[in-house]
Amino acid sequence: MKERKTSITKKLMALCLTIIFVFSMSLSAFAQIDADSTGTVTVTGLESDNGANITAYKIIDVNFDITDQQLEEPVYTWNASVAAWVKTNYPAYINSADNTVSETYMNASGSDLKGFYNAMSEAGVLSQVAATAVMTNGTATLQLPMGQYVIAAEKSGNVYSPVTANVYPVFDDAKGWTIAPVTVALKGSAPGIDKTVDPNGEGETDKTVAVGDIVPYVITADIPVYPEDATGKIFKIGDQLSAGLTLDTTSIQVMAGNQALTADAYTVDFGQINPNCTFEITFNYDVLKTSAPSAAEVTVKYKAVVNENAFTVDDLGNSAFAGYQTDPYDENSYTPGDGDKEEVYTYGIDLTKVDKADSHVLSGAEFELREGTADGEPLAFVEVSSGVYRPVKADEAGVTPETTLKVSNEGKLQLQGIDVGTYYLRETKAPAGYVLPDKDVVIILKDVEPEGTAPDGILDNSTVTITESDVANVSNVTIAENTIQFQLLNTSSTDNGFVLPTTGGAGTLLFSVIGIVLMGAAVVMVVVVGKRKLNH
Repeated sequence: MKERKTSITKKLMALCLTIIFVFSMSLSAFAQIDADSTGTVTVTGLESDNGANITAYKIIDVNFDITDQQLEEPVYTWNASVAAWVKTNYPAYINSADNTVSETYMNASGSDLKGFYNAMSEAGVLSQVAATAVMTNGTATLQLPMGQYVIAAEKSGNVYSPVTANVYPVFDDAKGWTIAPVTVALKGSAPGIDKTVDPNGEGETDKTVAVGDIVPYVITADIPVYPEDATGKIFKIGDQLSAGLTLDTTSIQVMAGNQALTADAYTVDFGQINPNCTFEITFNYDVLKTSAPSAAEVTVKYKAVVNENAFTVDDLGNSAFAGYQTDPYDENSYTPGDGDKEEVYTYGIDLTKVDKADSHVLSGAEFELREGTADGEPLAFVEVSSGVYRPVKADEAGVTPETTLKVSNEGKLQLQGIDVGTYYLRETKAPAGYVLPDKDVVIILKDVEPEGTAPDGILDNSTVTITESDVANVSNVTIAENTIQFQLLNTSSTDNGFVLPTTGGAGTLLFSVIGIVLMGAAVVMVVVVGKRKLNH
């Protein structure tokens, strides 16, 4: 379903033109292609649909001179059976003066060409039948002259998306000119679907989130192929969000190709009709095809907010599906196709405050958490329960944002629903009788997967550290899936390392002894002075 950046047709053009210039002088020596020459086209992809009728319709002629054994310009010309329709509906694909294939067609994207072939098939202009076959044991074989063909299949009313086969001459030094065999794979009309998280609209994925984050989703689905006379043309896209995500109903955008669809091309149900979907889009197929006749895919963009349930649900996933009719002549054949699930992930911090000496839990501690830098503003949280917090959502009503995070009576502090990144946990109030550390605890949360692989919601290579301190340290760091757990040890103010030496004891005795000595000296002096007075 993804765009094929380089079309098979473009490759054909490049190959053939190269052959013209390199081998034109030696063609007469290898006269291998004649009026009856054909190439073998093997059709696969319908393994479960043995008995399907396969038809090849010619749309482009190849100008090959059988007599001179060489390709001649113009190499490609639209077949007379489709030229008028192409000129009217896709004028950029044809040079109107001589019905030759234009450079625009040769350089068209895979998505544009897919829409073009679908439109051609639906318009009923495919009439130049070149060959037919029946699917047997998962394959069908056609013998076709040079040209480009639309390959179509039908069985019991089922319609399949058409594909093209390019039957072209190649030159071999040993064999001369031959017609190369081709293998093509048909696909049923079941719309393929792809769902991604695309924060920048550039195909980039960010699957790690925090409560309050806005997650932009993109759903891309193939438009099913229904013939003009079909009695039923049901086409739907549905999406079911997990309990941890809240749909922004105003954010839904619906496009066909690069064109925004008007309101009459679809309706949106928000669970009233189909309770199994958070929202379900039902397309008006005829209006859709009229509005964007060349579109092969529809794109649905919307946003969801990570809510307060994010950390407690099993996953933050949502599943999108495309529904269609397997038989366009039987409305009862509507089938919700296989869905595509996209998940995002959030993480947590779980600490326990304990005494450094004997590891008993400590209550009364308070903290602040900063992200990215130690000098930033503390993050705002909402208290879920005692010692349990989650980030506050933007413009959240009815809650009191808090930057001061208090441990529970059991010494626990749990921060739920945060993103990966580097955090600085600062103790702002120590438990009663304990010393307040002056160093931040640095917590690094990582969900690192091999290159090209999305995160899986399990922390790895994550760390908790604190600058060497006599007051506090970290121990028992463990990871439990999306949560990092550790103990933060504090030192009591009465621990030996924090008790200054005191007077008393020997010091008091010393002062006492000195006092007694001084008192004795005074008595002696009094006695001496008295005696001197008597002698006089």
